[in-house]
Amino acid sequence: MRSEPNDWHAQVSAAARGSSQASDIGVLYKSFWERYLERVSVEHPSLTNAKPKQPQDWFSISAAFKSLSTYGNVFNKGRRIASEMYIDSTDGAASAVLYAALLARRSKIEEV
Repeated sequence: MRSEPNDWHAQVSAAARGSSQASDIGVLYKSFWERYLERVSVEHPSLTNAKPKQPQDWFSISAAFKSLSTYGNVFNKGRRIASEMYIDSTDGAASAVLYAALLARRSKIEEV
């Protein structure tokens, strides 16, 4: 039997450090979404009663057009937050009507 040094311990330690960093940022994400939802509940109390359950870099809530769309908020690669709206319907005509209504309000939406 021959024994040689290996880097297993160093690999495990590095993975643990990376996991700690990931969980640290996860805590920050969860804290951000909690504060975000507190503000949403003050400014738009009927919009959602959602609570962040996971420490993740995105969060979505149902839009006012509940059967058709979802608002998504996500931290992108530059650590900037982006807002997205998904029109999610199997009814092409209803999706087209909603899209046209949003497009007509484009400048107002982009002011925010």
